Amino acid sequence: MTNESKPVAEISQLADQLIDVAKELMELAGRPSATPYERVSTVPVFRAEIRRYHANGEFVDLSEIEARILDALLRSRGSLVTKSQLCEAIGLDPGRQEGNLKSYVYRLKAKLNRMRQPGVKIRPIHGAGYVISEVSLNSAVIST
Repeated sequence: MTNESKPVAEISQLADQLIDVAKELMELAGRPSATPYERVSTVPVFRAEIRRYHANGEFVDLSEIEARILDALLRSRGSLVTKSQLCEAIGLDPGRQEGNLKSYVYRLKAKLNRMRQPGVKIRPIHGAGYVISEVSLNSAVIST
């Protein structure tokens, strides 16, 4: 091993140790024992139980309801998700609480828009629901 590659190997080893510690902490917290963050990829992946969205080296923490909304939208793969489907996903009465849904989506969009390159865009479809689309990315990953 050359002198130049030794620091790189040490950094890689420290990164692996950090991931192991993170796994142990997640197990202690009662969360699934999985790698806390996937390696950077151009294909977004999302698991709502962690509630942290990553894109282009930035992250944003989501509330449980925001994570459920994002999960439902991402599962739709760009298709319309109706207001009643989203209400059902977060436990709201679609007939009475659509105003609450609108507030939750607004907060989710505000959090994503604070990022320089959020990787996704949530668009309202007037009177029907919401659609999510991917924005071109250099790289993005969502916590697992």
